[in-house]
Amino acid sequence: MSSTVDWRVGFKKAATWNTAVPLGANDGVKILSESMPEGIPEPILDENVGDVMTSGQMQGNINAEGGFVEAVRYLGLERRLALFMGADVVTLVAGETVIHQHEMIFQPSNTGKFGTLAIDKGLGSLGSAPWEYPSVKFTGLELSHEGGKLQAGWNSLSNKCERDTAVIVNKASEFGALTNPTDGLLAIFNQMTLLIKEVTGAEGNLAGGDEIRCTNLKISPKRNLSGDHESGTGAGTIGEPETEKLSDGQLMFTVANYNATVDAIIKASQIRQPCSNPKRYKATVEWLGCDIPGAAAASKYRLSFDLPSLALATGPVNAGGPGQRTPVDLTFNISTPVAAGHGSAWAWVVIGRTPVRARLINTNSVSAA
Repeated sequence: MSSTVDWRVGFKKAATWNTAVPLGANDGVKILSESMPEGIPEPILDENVGDVMTSGQMQGNINAEGGFVEAVRYLGLERRLALFMGADVVTLVAGETVIHQHEMIFQPSNTGKFGTLAIDKGLGSLGSAPWEYPSVKFTGLELSHEGGKLQAGWNSLSNKCERDTAVIVNKASEFGALTNPTDGLLAIFNQMTLLIKEVTGAEGNLAGGDEIRCTNLKISPKRNLSGDHESGTGAGTIGEPETEKLSDGQLMFTVANYNATVDAIIKASQIRQPCSNPKRYKATVEWLGCDIPGAAAASKYRLSFDLPSLALATGPVNAGGPGQRTPVDLTFNISTPVAAGHGSAWAWVVIGRTPVRARLINTNSVSAA
């Protein structure tokens, strides 16, 4: 029986919708699980009027929607994250001369940002029966931190699933050339920091005093994409999915015990007056990895998410009885900001457009430019 340990999985950015690209070096993804079923419709036929299928062909009404989960790595994550966010600008980190940083500010549209996903599930010879999804577009991301580890779950839409080796691009030679980013750079981010505070207009940047210690956390921004089934030359597939409605998502975390900070957040949400806007919060979640070798100053691999506009969605009704140490779950809705960011670290915020920013430090450079 095959397991994901035996699988060869690759993902690579593509340029033309409906056209697969061959995989190669550093395109490998070590996944933990996969759920990319192809919806195969059952034809409803009325043989009394001669309603039959010619040669068993069935076009249209095909869905390939699902996703996969991977352990986050220092290298490789940026390839998929940039396609989801819609942008990736490489900039120097303040105060450093050798460490470069990916800055990805969520764009209203990620048109043209997609890739090819191919999976060999370890059945038969290499590349003999792969699952190839020529065009895959990410509609949702869930970053999950629990037990000191970080996982990324990708929700996606694909144009179709190819199984016929006569038409697929990625066969034995491509899977043979497929390599993974350095195994030693598996990012088990055992250090996570959550900073959060209310947006008042004069609160300034987040600082150490704004930390809430939590036991587990999830960030799940969504693009809310939808694809339309096409006829003609695109029969049997969907067109490139486009944004269907405003992006949203959630920030969820668990605090080990009820405390004054948690109580203040819940209270602020519960005493709103009718027709008033909810209290807004901003938060930064940061994961730290090991030291980066060769850095000019002490630096660590780093992944952070900045969320400029959060509103409490659910809080605990009962935090337990007297003297009990009871975990408290909080859920915030991620939305586009209703006011520009306050503080120099939030100058990137654009009203109504930027619900999240991601930053990733994962590489060295000998250039100071």
